[in-house]
Amino acid sequence: MPRGIYLIQEIEFPRADTTGQEEPPTRHRREGVDLLGAFAEVGVAGNPPSRAIALWHCEGGWAGGWRRMIDGSPGFGGLGSPRPLGEAPGSPCLADLVAEGYAAPLYLMEIATVRPGCALDYLEAVQKEYAPLLAEHGHRLVGAYEVQFRDDETVTLWGTDADAHVALQRSRDAALGLDDEAVPDHRLLVWRKRALAYLDGSRRERPMSPFPGSKLAP
Repeated sequence: MPRGIYLIQEIEFPRADTTGQEEPPTRHRREGVDLLGAFAEVGVAGNPPSRAIALWHCEGGWAGGWRRMIDGSPGFGGLGSPRPLGEAPGSPCLADLVAEGYAAPLYLMEIATVRPGCALDYLEAVQKEYAPLLAEHGHRLVGAYEVQFRDDETVTLWGTDADAHVALQRSRDAALGLDDEAVPDHRLLVWRKRALAYLDGSRRERPMSPFPGSKLAP
């Protein structure tokens, strides 16, 4: 089976609150390229409120959807070029999860800058060490990706819900001694230090809510 290839693209929606006529695309495809998810960034993570994220699947990998779309982007008013993503070894296959009916009310996308050449090493550590820990906190790893055409960036995608997300933040705060009403999990701090062995820059999490009608929406 060929490696799974995806695209992450930022899109500008002036009326992303769905009060106007311009709706985000939630079910769109062209030959060999399928829109799996359309997300609005939520919370106060420092992102523009009108910005949305589109997640595309290149069916058949490099020789399939990617080969068919290299003459042009499948996006809708995209902000810059999409990030081509290649599944890391052992990564869940998001297209298969969608086919099985998986959906979550909240997703977290982590974009990490790693030391050149160690993207797959970092993603292996995420899958073996961090994913089981976050699973105990109600977060499921649904994708682990090496950004293509560069050697220093990774993307991971997690499915969760608001309660689990808040509880995770409070558990980490408690481990830092900043919340005396939550149960601490010091393993979260251990992982943060462990991740530094791979990181060579920022590690940013972006909370996202799937647009109604998106394939990844409940």
